Order: sequence, then C-alpha cells, then structure tokens
Amino acid sequence: MSSSIQGKCHSYQWRTGGWSNNERVVWCQRSDAVNVTGGCFPQKRPTTVRHCHPPCAKPFSHCTPSGVCGCERGYTEVMTTHGFLDYCTRTPGVDNHKKADVKTNSGRLKPGPSQARDLFNEWTLRPVGPDGRVKLWVYAVTALGFIVILFIVTLTFLVCKPSKTTKTCPPPQKPLTLAYDGDMDMLHISDRPQTVRDADSLGSARHITMASPLKCLVEDDSRYLKSFQLFLERSSEHQCMQDFIHNTLPDILASIGGGKSHLNVIGVGSGAGEIDLQILSELRKKHPGVTVDNEVVEPSSQQLHNYKVLVSQKPELDFIKFSWNKMTSSEFEEHWKVKKMTKKADFIHMIQMLYYVKDPAATVSFFQSLLDKNGKLIIILVSEVSGWGKLWRTYRHQLSYSEISQCVTTGDIKSSLDSEGVSYQSYELPSQMDITECFTDGDEKGELLLDFLTEVLDFSKTASPELRAGVLELLRHPDCSTESNGRVIFNNTLGVIVLDQLS
Repeated sequence: MSSSIQGKCHSYQWRTGGWSNNERVVWCQRSDAVNVTGGCFPQKRPTTVRHCHPPCAKPFSHCTPSGVCGCERGYTEVMTTHGFLDYCTRTPGVDNHKKADVKTNSGRLKPGPSQARDLFNEWTLRPVGPDGRVKLWVYAVTALGFIVILFIVTLTFLVCKPSKTTKTCPPPQKPLTLAYDGDMDMLHISDRPQTVRDADSLGSARHITMASPLKCLVEDDSRYLKSFQLFLERSSEHQCMQDFIHNTLPDILASIGGGKSHLNVIGVGSGAGEIDLQILSELRKKHPGVTVDNEVVEPSSQQLHNYKVLVSQKPELDFIKFSWNKMTSSEFEEHWKVKKMTKKADFIHMIQMLYYVKDPAATVSFFQSLLDKNGKLIIILVSEVSGWGKLWRTYRHQLSYSEISQCVTTGDIKSSLDSEGVSYQSYELPSQMDITECFTDGDEKGELLLDFLTEVLDFSKTASPELRAGVLELLRHPDCSTESNGRVIFNNTLGVIVLDQLS
C-alpha cells in the first residue's frame, strides 16, 4: 500500500476579548482554533487600548474602539455641533431593563433562553431593524398618533374655549439661577428652581396672573432654552461667579470651623451641584484632612439625580457625607423645626434662590440662626445697582405680578439687615450683557434677549406699542445700560452678602 500526505491550507483571523477598564486582549487564531503568533496581517490588528479625549463622563456613555464617546446599548448618541457627545437618550422601543438584569443578576440567570421566549422575540414588533435603521411602520404610527393628538387638542379647545379673563401661568423663573446648575444637557426648565414648589407651599401665593395677551416665557420650553443659551453667550455672569469662588471665597472659608476636624455645610437651592462641588473643593484646600457633612436642599428630583451622578464620578469626594433633601427652603425650615434639630452649620450658601420665597428676610434670619460659632452664611443675588433692579421696580406690574418676592435684590436684603441692626460684609461682582440687538426691529437674537429680560413670550409681538417702547427706553437708560463703540451693554452686576453667627 502506498500512502500520501496531503497538506491543509489554514486561514488566520484576529480575535478580541471583552473590554475591561478600556483595555482588551487581542490575538491571532488559525482556522483550526489554534492561537498562533504571526499569520494575521499586522495592519488589520484591532486596538488593545481605547482612549477618548475629553473623557466620556456623560451618564450611560463609554469610550468606543474608534476613540470617540458613544452610548451604551439601548441609548442613542446626541452630538454637539463640534462632533462631541452631548448626552445619551434612551432609544424608543429598546428593552433596557433586560440589559440591567444581565448586569445585576448575571450570576442567577439561566444559560439559555427558552424556545417560547425565542418565538415571542421573533414576533415582537421591533421599531429598529437589524441594520440599525428605524422601520417604516414606526413613521406611519407616529404620523397617525400626531393626527389623533391634533384632533383631541382641537376638540378640547372647541369644547373648553377659555373666556376673556386673565390667564394664569407658572411664576417666571429668574433665569440667572440656571447658569450655575451644570451643563446645558442637564438643564430642565420645568424642574429647576424653588419657584413653583415654594409658591405651592404658601397657599395664596401659588397663582400668578399675566394680563392678556402676554404669556410667560416658561410656557415655551424651547424658546426659553434658546433665550437662556443666548444670555450665557452674551453675559459675563458665569465668569464673575467663578472669579469670586476661586479668588475671594477661599479667604472667607479659611475663617470657619475654629480648628474642628468635622464641618457641617448646607447648600440651599443646589441645583445639579456643579457650583456646590467647586465650593467644597475650595473648602478642602483651606481645611485639609477634615470630614464634611453636606446637606443638599433642592426640590427638583431631576436636578438631585444629576447632582448624584456628578458625585459618583468624583471618587475624591469620599471625605464628604451627602444628605439629600428633596424639598424647598420653606419645607426644609419646617422639617428642621418639627424635628427640633440642634445641629449647627459651619457654612451655608444660598445662591440665586431668594427670588422664590415669600419672605426673604425671614428666610435669611432662619438660616443665619443655624450658624455655629465662626460660621458663615453666603447670599448671592442681583445687585441693587444692576439693570434688573430698575427694570423690576418700573415694570413689574405690567409684565407680571406675584406675591412671591421675585424682584428682590441685595439692596432689599441689606435694608432689612440694617433695620434689625445685623452686621454683614458685602461684595459687588461686576457683570455685563450685550443687548444691542434688542433695539433692531425684527432681529431674532434681539427678540430672544427681550423675552429673557422681560420673561414674556414673544414680547416684541405681543406687548402693546407703549409697553414695548417704554421697556426699550428704560433698557437704554444709563440706570440700566451703558453705550460703547455702538454697543448697548446691560448692567448685570451681582451682589454678595456674608453673614456671621447671630450674636
């Protein structure tokens, strides 16, 4: 018998392991499942390390093999105009709970799905096809749903046509508070400040009327967001706030505590926590080695969630114990009194929130009473010398009216403190806003700025000619603005008040 040896040709392919801490194992495998060195094309070798700059810090995001930030399964990327990840939004129709179960219960799951579940999955309507594209029937259902909603809205309007009485709307939210609540992807207009919540807890103060046909700007979330974004671009308020926190505040923080190893801090109206964490960082620099108990007072569940996400991304904050209080300042005060709390605070900050309480002086007095020896209370509001104060005092009743004292300035707080004989320190934080386009008829940006300044939706189109002319004249008046090189610069100055423990 004769024998012959036949050679076998093998193919080679790169294989990869799973990602762990942005690294993975890569090896070359022969077609007979034998791992080899050589054989695979080096040019096609997958990357072993993925690195994204800037880091992928958004919730539900991760660094993709291509070096850009992407979203986890079940979420869709929303990108900025510069091509960076803005945020991750839940993909409609994708079962995200199944993914969560795999992460938390992987040790208890059975190794394989049943045939019944396979059959169910096969016949389940899925909005996204295998190629990642939305199926045609989704658009048809969406269009049909829109038509049904439009019909219902039209029918409701015809049945419940409003009378010619004045229209109620939620209280205008002082826009400046939003500047310190984090990135724009964290902004939730309907959730943010203590405005509505404090008003609700005050009975008769909850209704705010605005004379027809004027409407509150906050009724249109999209336009509010555009006007607020334009405010951020045109004003220097954010910069002046940062300068105060990093240059002036540290000296104030150095004087608190009296050498204690543990400090108590209260943040009232903390929003998404970005400013809070900057303050706590400066506190740490002045008091290294101390532990901190930080009471967070914020009525918005969404903002508290954003705050918690931000904290979870900063392991260096392990020296702080966070206590989350989903409540308004007035609710916190009531809670504190009912519980007969004796705890004292070394530092309390109230940034841009006194616009939304019924009695600012009483609120200040309560929180000042919580200060321990050497404790400090910081209040930041628009200054009495700013254009806001003049605009509010002059046109408050034509633009809106509320029992909530949303027109308060640092001047009002100082007057109250002076009448009580309470000593304080004060600072001015110069800030400006370019409002030149407000004086050009039909200018889109000018109309957005006017909406922002007056808190009226489409102010230029809905206000009477007399009211519009009066507001524009006042905005250009030296009491509100200055003119330089053909530009009209609005006085956006902030004021800071620092209080010690009541003697």
